[in-house]
Amino acid sequence: MKHKTVADVMTREVVSVRTDAPFREIVGALAEHGVSGAPVLDAGGRVIGVVSEADLLGRPTRAGGRGRESAWDRLLHRTFAHRTRARTAAELMNSPAVTLTPATRLPEAAATLARYGVKRAPVVDENGEPVGIVSRKDLLRVYLRTDAELAEEVRSEVLDKAMWLVPQEVSVTVRDGVVTLRGTVERQGMVDVITALTAAVDGVVDVCNEITANTARDLMHVGVLTISEQDTVTEAAHRMRDSDIGALPVVDAYGDAIGIVTDRDLVVRCVAAGGDPDRTPVSTVATRDLHTVAADSDLADVLLLMRDHRIHRVPVCENNRLVGIITEADLARHLAESAAGQLVRGLYAP
Repeated sequence: MKHKTVADVMTREVVSVRTDAPFREIVGALAEHGVSGAPVLDAGGRVIGVVSEADLLGRPTRAGGRGRESAWDRLLHRTFAHRTRARTAAELMNSPAVTLTPATRLPEAAATLARYGVKRAPVVDENGEPVGIVSRKDLLRVYLRTDAELAEEVRSEVLDKAMWLVPQEVSVTVRDGVVTLRGTVERQGMVDVITALTAAVDGVVDVCNEITANTARDLMHVGVLTISEQDTVTEAAHRMRDSDIGALPVVDAYGDAIGIVTDRDLVVRCVAAGGDPDRTPVSTVATRDLHTVAADSDLADVLLLMRDHRIHRVPVCENNRLVGIITEADLARHLAESAAGQLVRGLYAP
């Protein structure tokens, strides 16, 4: 994501003065060019200070008599007494100068001006020579970008290029520079990243992030149908047929999940093997290596589990009890087309 820098907003025509420039010459230069301050250059053309209208106005004021003074006034007078005799830029300027480089990002530039309490700063190259000047007003130009421009950059640079999200997953609206994001993502951690990246877009005033993360609870079928390990293959087949499902979690006498049996298991491990479906207990054909996810697991964790183990359905647990099941069909309905394609390739790759 490309950020605007000082080079994008600075004034490139720099009004500068020499160190030996007299008072009147400085005043004339500022008045002629309509600026309120100028960098002071040494004999080598490098910035060594800045002289402003405030510096110039301070000289006749300080030289104009002291009148009735408080102790504080007298202290200030002694502190700045040398300025009353100032006649040249070298004597009037504030030094060392607060400078910036063309590559400085705008937030950093604004922070520098605020830290030193200055209204403008010379922009210098690697040799310390002036290439521009930037003011607080220049730095504020970035906030003149239209809402449409901001929305397009958030969609393109943040959601598409940085987060690889498709438009259907997250919507972007912008009003008066405030970006509102709505939609769902695979992982909770993505929400904070999207907020940070959006806030970093030049010209964004604030971010209202209403994105939520999909969890296993959001996708699962609630009230999962199970079968006891002592039930027969025939009973399992009848339950699958009646409920139009292809798998059943297998539970023990305490209701704890100990495995899963699929319609393919019934055929391959019982019928094709010559077993008697009416006498063969489900426990002998079920897969014991049961993979489950917690109800609050991120969608990304569910996808990773199914891809890594090449399983087409995964039971969902809460407090060690089965509360639902997620199938590849459930995921396909919720995922973007590209993500669904990646899942299918992972499940069916040779």
